[in-house]
Amino acid sequence: MEKHIPDIVIHRLPIYLRALELMARAGHDITSSQELGGAFRYQFSSNS
Repeated sequence: MEKHIPDIVIHRLPIYLRALELMARAGHDITSSQELGGAFRYQFSSNS
């Protein structure tokens, strides 16, 4: 069975990767979805 990944999810992947890379550079070994979501919202609003 083939599953479709929504385009919005695909478009967010580079943003999540950037947030995770920044967190790793800052010394975060573990994060939560809430923290990642907060970083995503911050990056999204900063790029507007």
